[in-house]
Formats: sequence, structure tokens, C-alpha cells
Amino acid sequence: MYGLLAASGGVAVLKTVLYVIVAILILLATITVHEFGHYLVGKLLKFKINEFAIGMGPAIYKKTKKNGEVFSIRIFPLGGFCAFEGEDEDDETVKKENEKLEKKGLLNTESADKDNFDADKKDEIYGEKEYN
Repeated sequence: MYGLLAASGGVAVLKTVLYVIVAILILLATITVHEFGHYLVGKLLKFKINEFAIGMGPAIYKKTKKNGEVFSIRIFPLGGFCAFEGEDEDDETVKKENEKLEKKGLLNTESADKDNFDADKKDEIYGEKEYN
């Protein structure tokens, strides 16, 4: 059988498939470490975490801890998320918590607006778009 694969260029195809699988596994490991960073910071700041998921799409494995946190592995291995309580809600309690964190310097929801404001001010001062 190996002779048949070698004669038809099948070894090159198998190598390519192997490289793609290795690349996906490396990406998955990177995403896992990244999302686990969100999880750890959320735990340190005592946020309620609803779900920690690796992958996207329907869950193929789920485990719920006693505190209600759900850990899941999903079918498509490209992506992941750490879902915090209230992050998708327009709730006054969440807004108040965010204001407290902003005052402590732990959260900055206006950094993009500030950067745009600073760029506009530079344009007014220097009269140009490029800064050397």
C-alpha cells in the first residue's frame, strides 16, 4: 500500500494534511492559553464566569462545576471564549461595576475614543496626518 501512495504522490498529500492538523493544534493551544488568561483575570477580580469554551459551534463535551461555571469543548477548533456574567446585558448593576473598575484603573472602556481624540488634537496642532 505504501508503494501505491508513493507512486501517486500520496505521501506529499499526507504530509500536507499532517501539517494542517499540527497548525490547527498549535492555534488551538494558543487560543486556550489566551482564553485561560481571561478566565484567571476574571477569577482574580471575582467576576462570575458563566462559561469557558474552547472551539466554536455546538458543544461536544460539557462539564458544569458546582458554582455553575460551564467548561466546554466545541466542535470547530478555531476560537474560544470566556463568558462573564452581564457582559452582554445593558444592566445598571453592570454599568456601576464597570465604573468602579474604571476608577481603580482596572478597566478602560474609552481607550479607543481617547486615541482618536488624541490623533485629532495632533492634527490640529501639527496640521498633518503623519507624525515622524
